[in-house]
Amino acid sequence: MIKKSLIIFILALFVSAMEVDIIKAGTANVEDEMIGSGMSYNAQGQFKEAISEFNKVIEANPKNAAAYNYRGYSYILAADFDRAIADYTKAIDLKPLYADAYYNRGMVYDMQKSEREKAIYDFTKAIQLKPKFEEAYLGRGSAYAKSGKYDSAIADYNKALAINPQDGGIYYNRAVSYYGKGEYEKAWEDVNKAQGLGCEVHSIFIKNLKKASGRE
Repeated sequence: MIKKSLIIFILALFVSAMEVDIIKAGTANVEDEMIGSGMSYNAQGQFKEAISEFNKVIEANPKNAAAYNYRGYSYILAADFDRAIADYTKAIDLKPLYADAYYNRGMVYDMQKSEREKAIYDFTKAIQLKPKFEEAYLGRGSAYAKSGKYDSAIADYNKALAINPQDGGIYYNRAVSYYGKGEYEKAWEDVNKAQGLGCEVHSIFIKNLKKASGRE
């Protein structure tokens, strides 16, 4: 079973990247209200209730891509990753330009299924559809780093930083890739930047970096 702390981390990324597909105030219909209700349940971690709301939307309108996208998030909460992937795939089938659905599916492939090539494909599609998609660059960078492709990872982290230079987490991730390349001074520079922006750097990584760089 996935650890609670990892679920929280993943869901924070999903929430930050999700587009709100609800129609603007004043034109909301019943489907939108049910989606809003399901999103509220998701935010409270009540995935069973959320799934029930999204099911109602899908039964009423099987072509509602947003309902599949948000129900996929509910299945993430339930640690039912295969169903999450199925829902994101359905959302993409219904709405081929749905950048967030590609991103969300990529996150599941990367974080839960360890299917890096599929994750990289989905993150790349998300970026093609939404060029300023910071989280997709970060996600693809992570998938590259886990595949040992540190130069590609660093390039993606650089692009993410160009979009949001105040995100300490990106510096932290880039530090890990520099560490993987054996470029320890650059790793230290990024660790210092990450900490300066309020990002907590894991003590084990600091310990390993000190040992590798001769700073013990």
